[in-house]
Amino acid sequence: MVLKISISGPAGAGKDELRKALQRRMRVAHLSFAQPMKQMVSIATGLTVDEVELVKEGKTTPEIEAKLKGTPLATETPEQRARRMRNILIEVGDPVMRQMWHQDVWVDNFARRAEEVVLVDAVVGTDTRYENEFEGLERNGFIMVDVLAPKSYLRIPPGHEKWNAPSERRLDGYRTPDVVPEWMPATGTVDRFHHRFWNNWKETGRTMDQIADELLKAIAQGRTVKERPTPEREATPAPAKA
Repeated sequence: MVLKISISGPAGAGKDELRKALQRRMRVAHLSFAQPMKQMVSIATGLTVDEVELVKEGKTTPEIEAKLKGTPLATETPEQRARRMRNILIEVGDPVMRQMWHQDVWVDNFARRAEEVVLVDAVVGTDTRYENEFEGLERNGFIMVDVLAPKSYLRIPPGHEKWNAPSERRLDGYRTPDVVPEWMPATGTVDRFHHRFWNNWKETGRTMDQIADELLKAIAQGRTVKERPTPEREATPAPAKA
């Protein structure tokens, strides 16, 4: 039987690290809600899917620069390009397809691709961000995993403009106030995640490989793991020299 796992959490909390740790233990197919949207942008722009991702992350290569020549992006800063690419992907995914085709178009696409995967032990997704995505994957037998971390670990710190994007906050309602860290205000009244891990390796020394082992053991035993965040400790100052 193929395991189906969805990993959610803030940017930089450790979603991809957990996915990679699972890949070191079994044959894993990594699926993404964003992949079809990136493919659509790739077809329209001539950028490869990998190049679309690089532009979205504010990075570039000589090949990308050559392809952007003559477009508005050619004179933009990496930050401006990243913002534009994120907006393009959001527009393609939401107003164009979710609103004009149907709300669950990407959920159905994801579930269909998951069923088509062969010769693997697990299908893992790391970008479930909307309520209907959560509901749809759960309905299709996915194990819903939440990864949280201290704010100093996050790739995009609280307060950054992206943190207020709807796609980053839509699952807040599935985390109750007593299971979220202080920097992540919770608006939910139910805790819908099947498993939750607190990635605070700096304080505990626990690696993501150990978290992956704990997750797989819990799944095999039919147990639920729902760790509660602990306060982030301040760095201990170095002793003064005599």
